[in-house]
Amino acid sequence: MEKFYRGILVILLLLQVLWFFTPWGSFYINDSNAALYWLGMNSLIDTHSIIIISNIVTVLYLVAYLGLIFFKKWARTTFIVVSIAGGISISLYGISVQSNYEAMLSYFMSLGDGFIIAISYFTNIDTRFSGKK
Repeated sequence: MEKFYRGILVILLLLQVLWFFTPWGSFYINDSNAALYWLGMNSLIDTHSIIIISNIVTVLYLVAYLGLIFFKKWARTTFIVVSIAGGISISLYGISVQSNYEAMLSYFMSLGDGFIIAISYFTNIDTRFSGKK
């Protein structure tokens, strides 16, 4: 179970990096590019702040993933807090547009995050976080 758990974490970590560094606008041509970069219409915060918050949340996710891979006790709590904070922060962004690839990748990462939270608390993996083997 531990190898499976770590494998899923590595896949999610790689997907997070891929999601963060992919220039989504390059998948489309002409007028589609303008729509793909549309972010923050009717937002409670400005576009620059949205980008900063998104970058911070992404870095915190990566740190939490690494902590989870090495069974650090703080990592589970950090992961849950970052997941909730990321979800809440999205409501501040206003209207934004995602490409279909970006939306698909985000969907699978969200499913994976829920799976990781469940498996780290409700299986024998839980004992690894408490320091028992």
